[in-house]
Formats: sequence, structure tokens, C-alpha cells
Amino acid sequence: DIKDAHYGLSVAILAAMVATTAASPAAAKGGCFVADTPVTLADGSTAAIASVSVGAAVWSRGIVTDTAIISTVIDVVRVQRHELMDITLEIGEVVTSTIDHPWWS
Repeated sequence: DIKDAHYGLSVAILAAMVATTAASPAAAKGGCFVADTPVTLADGSTAAIASVSVGAAVWSRGIVTDTAIISTVIDVVRVQRHELMDITLEIGEVVTSTIDHPWWS
């Protein structure tokens, strides 16, 4: 199953709201990830997004360079949603999502 990220932790750009202008402005809005989403740390190891804390060095995407960069987590946003729905795709996969999550087709 694919889980909607609003259920669990919400942190942007590969788990980082980063302290650099090179990072995406989307970081200011937060992102959609479940608590066990793997995050690549600066040393190349991975950790569950739920264990990433302020000050951690993580890989993110630079908006100016459009390349992978190491950034420092400056904030962690936790959002818990309890109203979920399952959407069954034509290929048989089930996507679990919050009822207010936007979808594009």
C-alpha cells in the first residue's frame, strides 16, 4: 500500500526544511510523508523521517542548481490525520490518503 504522507510526519524536501536559499521554497509549506519514510542523511545512511530532528544534515534538492545538496533541518512539522480513505488504482494498487489530499491526473 502507498500511504498518504499527511498521516504521520510532514516535512519538506527529503525531510528537510533547510536553512539555505538554494533549497526549494516548497520547504516552507511542508510535505507529505509517513513516519517511516526513509531519509538520506549527509553521511549516506538512511533514517526514518520520524527520527530526523532539527540540526540534522540531510540530502535535499537545490532549486537554483537543481542538484542534490546537503542541507540542515531547521524545523520539523508533525501533522496527524485520522480521516483516511483508500483509493484502488486500475493497476490494483491501493493508495491510502487523507480525505483532503490534492490529486492530479
